[in-house]
Amino acid sequence: GKIAMVQAGYPNHFVPGEKAIAGKFKWGITLMPKGPKGIVGTQFTVNGITISSASKQPDATWEYMKFMMDPVTQEEIVLNNGGRPAARKAVLDNPKIMSTVTSHKAMRPLYDTALGWPSPANSRWPEFTTALDQVMGPIWTGAIELEPGMKAATVKLQEILDKPKS
Repeated sequence: GKIAMVQAGYPNHFVPGEKAIAGKFKWGITLMPKGPKGIVGTQFTVNGITISSASKQPDATWEYMKFMMDPVTQEEIVLNNGGRPAARKAVLDNPKIMSTVTSHKAMRPLYDTALGWPSPANSRWPEFTTALDQVMGPIWTGAIELEPGMKAATVKLQEILDKPKS
């Protein structure tokens, strides 16, 4: 037999999706282990839908948003591999979604314990993420060894964190 493992965020569990796998291979999902504080660390985000203040059709847009967030609509979206459920208890705890979507049943508890998105206190998130991609890329591709790459990454990222608030 063959085995494979991947760590991925919740949205990745919908690609290719249970319907596409269709029993071609066995698969499962588990959460990362709990940390020292007894929680599973997360960087949970939600699929937000917003109305721009520049919208020429705010009323129609609001009707569309209500339709998209409706529990019945959400059930159809999720069960047809359209993405993860909206962060509404009526959707998150939907019995059909909970019993049908393996990844959702495993991930659902995280909605109640998720921590806020970590962000640098100096508000330099865009600069930090750009640098993160630059310093981690060579490590991920094997262009540089892990240990010296991580040391260089730590120095570069700490320089950004040490800057004053932007």
